Amino acid sequence: EEKDEKRLFQGNALLRRLVRIGVLDESRMKLDYVLGLRIEDFLERRLQTQVF
Repeated sequence: EEKDEKRLFQGNALLRRLVRIGVLDESRMKLDYVLGLRIEDFLERRLQTQVF
């Protein structure tokens, strides 16, 4: 259901977590953008964490 409180809460938590770790840009805080993420986005961020 669209208005399910648990779904909305978990969706927002996922978006905040992805922004906090640097995988998702704040201007793209929508679940549609999460579905468009590629493994390279995660690996690139992981490499930055290891180098810096």
